[in-house]
Amino acid sequence: MNIKELILNPNDFFKNLANKEVSLKTPFLIVLIFSVFMSAYTTILHQ
Repeated sequence: MNIKELILNPNDFFKNLANKEVSLKTPFLIVLIFSVFMSAYTTILHQ
């Protein structure tokens, strides 16, 4: 999984992800990225 690829080209990233076997780590990584994003977003809002 390449985070840069996800940011630059999400459609291709998800197509590639769908073609591969989804590992157990994938949902955890998505949740991790989402929670980091949300915490950064709320930090920016509360400044």
